[in-house]
Formats: sequence, structure tokens, C-alpha cells
Amino acid sequence: MLNLRDLQSINERKPILIAHRGGVIASDAPENSLEAIRLASQRGYDMVELDIMEAKDHVPVLFHSLRGTGNLYVDCGINQSLGEFTSQELSRIMYRLSTQRIARLSEALELCAELELGVMLDIKGKNLSETFLGLIAAMLEENGFKTSALTLNTAPAVKEKLEALVIFPLREEETNRVLHGKAGDLGERYYFGWGSRIDEVLIRRMHECGAFVIAAINFFHYPRHARLPLAGRDMERLLAVGVDGFQLDDEFRELVPGRP
Repeated sequence: MLNLRDLQSINERKPILIAHRGGVIASDAPENSLEAIRLASQRGYDMVELDIMEAKDHVPVLFHSLRGTGNLYVDCGINQSLGEFTSQELSRIMYRLSTQRIARLSEALELCAELELGVMLDIKGKNLSETFLGLIAAMLEENGFKTSALTLNTAPAVKEKLEALVIFPLREEETNRVLHGKAGDLGERYYFGWGSRIDEVLIRRMHECGAFVIAAINFFHYPRHARLPLAGRDMERLLAVGVDGFQLDDEFRELVPGRP
């Protein structure tokens, strides 16, 4: 499994490929499903992004909803919020036209550890309970992700519970200090942003401070009529100036040179 706390490990594997929204979306592999994670491994990804929400009993489960509301209607045909159900109840809810069900984080991490996939945790919601965050921490430690996990959430409560277990992205004010030459050592931190907005100067200065750079290449960043050519142009440019990895939707997977 990739060691994200070791720049040499990152350099040997770059570009790191992170499957957006839990893996490869196929006819029976909805986003954030266990089957999507399996397909991500088969497709040569190094990591998967997991969208995590809090069930009624505070257990972390995988789910991504429109605007983060937790509403199950689009994906599962149930016009209720995920937070109204316990994790046991959610585990019986199937995605529409699929044999896949809503998965617990514990199941996903066990599978990722088995497949040697790192994880990027997108922890959704506000006013997250201490129990919920404590369970995430325990699951990461139990499955051996101390050197192979990123998070996108920089909330104080998340940082307090997970600081020793995951690598956090730079906040906007920290990024500004880097760009103005006022940052110190940023080892074991990373920059995350839209690929179209990342340039050579940012990458170089992040590397000088010991941070690595992950560029998001997502379908909603580009106009529908020109997604592939524009994403391909961004990826080619970023690889030429030393980007460390991509978090990408699978429709762009074939644009990564040298990675079958």
C-alpha cells in the first residue's frame, strides 16, 4: 500500500490515481459501493475516495447525495434522509437497478486493506458527533491506514480526532503563505484543487515546502461537449510540471499516459 508520509514512496508511484466517489461506476457498481471499490483496484487505481455520512446510530456509512443533504431518493428511490436510518437498516437498502447496498465504512476499509488501496475520506455533514468521528479513527487504525489515508475535511473536530491517522489538505490561508514564500516545512500535508487551476509555480513551491499536490479531474469541472479534450490537456500539462497525483472520474482514466 502507498505510504503517503514518505515522499520517496509517492515519487516512485506518481502519478497517484484516486478513484472519485468510491471507485469505478458501472452498471452494477454505483458510486461508493463495494463493487465500485473492487473495480477501482482492477483498473489500476492506487486509492479510492470514500464519501462518508453519519447514520442515525452514529455509525459511518458510504454515501454521496446531491448537495450533501443525505436524501436517498435519487440513488435508492426513498424520499428520506440517510440520517433517519440506523446503519443496520441502511445495509438493507439497495441502489436502484443494482444488487449493491449502502455499505458501512468498516466494510469498505477492510476491502481496501485487502486490495492494498489507500483512501481519501470526504467526511460529509456538520455537527458531527464525537462517537461518529471516534469510530472512523478506530476503523482506520484497526485496518492499518495510518500512512495511507487522506481527508478532505479540515473541521477542528475532525482534526482533533484524526490528526495522527490521516493527512490533511492545506487550507486557503496556508496555501497563500506558500505562494508568497512565507511557509515553513509542510511535510505530511498536501494541496488539493481543480486541475485547471493548478500551475507550475504552485506545484514547485509546494514541493519546496515538502507538500505534495493532488489535482481533481472531475466531469463537472468541464463543459459536457469538451470534457475529454480539456481534461486531457490539463492532465498532460500537470504531468509535465510534476503533479503528484489525480483524483479523477473513471471516464478520464484512459487519458493517464503509461498506466495500463
